[in-house]
Amino acid sequence: MAEIQSKSIDSFISNDRSLAINAITLQRNNFAKISKIRSSLENKKQISLALFDLIYMFEKILQSWSDITDLVKPSYK
Repeated sequence: MAEIQSKSIDSFISNDRSLAINAITLQRNNFAKISKIRSSLENKKQISLALFDLIYMFEKILQSWSDITDLVKPSYK
């Protein structure tokens, strides 16, 4: 997740669209992994609510980095 964070911030500061696209790709890959974990746990009984809260928190953190990279405007040079 640290790689997504640094690429998101770097892409925003430098207005680098390729870094932004790379960060969004990393975010989507990590989100897919988290979604698999969440869906595998939803079918099980006796799973703690705290675990679902933790998974939800990770999803929101990933989304926030994606939101930052969405602020990078495309440049038409």
